[in-house]
Amino acid sequence: IEMLVMGDYVIRRKDANVRALMGEVTKEDNMVKPPAMPRRAGPFTIETMTKLGESEDDTQVVTQVRMPDRPMHKCGGKDHGYFELLDDLEAQLLLLCDGEMDVQDMMAEYVDEEGD
Repeated sequence: IEMLVMGDYVIRRKDANVRALMGEVTKEDNMVKPPAMPRRAGPFTIETMTKLGESEDDTQVVTQVRMPDRPMHKCGGKDHGYFELLDDLEAQLLLLCDGEMDVQDMMAEYVDEEGD
């Protein structure tokens, strides 16, 4: 969502502040601001389904999450409060957001020593 209109109010999405997420360090390697430690909004349920079509090429893997404590959560409706994730990596990152691991450590989990 890029913009949300609620009555007379318009709420726009802000770009992520990468310096704040990664932490700020001076040229002398002094930590000015520690890296952010993301925390998810309460308990959640992750569900991964495989939808099979008429042919082998018509197979789709869908990962979705239900997180009742997140802002804007709706339990009713046809999706029962679940929203679809882009891929399994989003689900893995959500698992790491426990408030005890900073963003740099999360990146280190998925990037090898060559930076790939």
